[in-house]
Amino acid sequence: PENLNPTISARMPLSSLPCVPRRIGLMPTVNRIPLAVLFCLLLQSLCCHFASAADHPRLMLFQAGSQSWTGRVLARSDENTWIMDQFGELVRLEAREITHLEVAAPTFRPAPIDAFLQRLRSELPHGYEVVATKHFVIAAPARKLDAYREIFEGVFSEVSAFLAARELPANAPALPLVALVFANHDHFKSYCQRDNTQWSPDLRGYYSLKTNRVVVVDAVPESGDNSSPNAEPRSTAPQSAQLIGGTLSARTIDTIIHETTHQIGFNVGIHSRFGQSPQWLVEGLALHLES
Repeated sequence: PENLNPTISARMPLSSLPCVPRRIGLMPTVNRIPLAVLFCLLLQSLCCHFASAADHPRLMLFQAGSQSWTGRVLARSDENTWIMDQFGELVRLEAREITHLEVAAPTFRPAPIDAFLQRLRSELPHGYEVVATKHFVIAAPARKLDAYREIFEGVFSEVSAFLAARELPANAPALPLVALVFANHDHFKSYCQRDNTQWSPDLRGYYSLKTNRVVVVDAVPESGDNSSPNAEPRSTAPQSAQLIGGTLSARTIDTIIHETTHQIGFNVGIHSRFGQSPQWLVEGLALHLES
């Protein structure tokens, strides 16, 4: 479906350009010149002057009716403007719907870490904790938080070492990398629905090009009540899905490595969130490091 969140997962194909359509309605015209054209010209001028330099992007404020967005301009055309907000989410705005725009700050900066933490806490049910590490903001059940923190930072180190050994140019991530780990399928399914991501019982996790988040479920299909995020796992799954050292399952580790490799690649300049990236490279890198 067209309204689903573009994601990358083991069972879903690499999506094309992500977008968030905003349909507020047509603007009136002045002297037979559509206001959309005037706004496009104004946007072209402002963006060229204030946001074209890749090393010094500006923070822009856009308004469309009662809605507003702030972010850096990634690209523009006669019909659309694509921005990335301060939490790393991609937004597409239609030029004809923009009623006001201005420079909100001379330099684009991501939201403060405290804002990332607060936003995640507001999205999660009781029993989850949120922590910031060197490169990540991680939301997960409290009882496994140290294990998740170790594996996510470990993946970042492995990907960085892999790229450096092959002299592949990589930038530092411009924003904190957000990861959510859900303790049961009910919580995971609920989040997928809010995230406009197609859920199925075999979906273990995904990386969203739109939100720039990794989302994983650390649970195997089981019967009975699994509503508590800190409940001990109960499973009759095969050995490959059992807990390693009583902490994380092999399946969860593989999923985290795979999806986080996608996330890192799209945030250090190896892949492009906005344009087309070769699927063989996107999936090949993730599969290589997962193995």
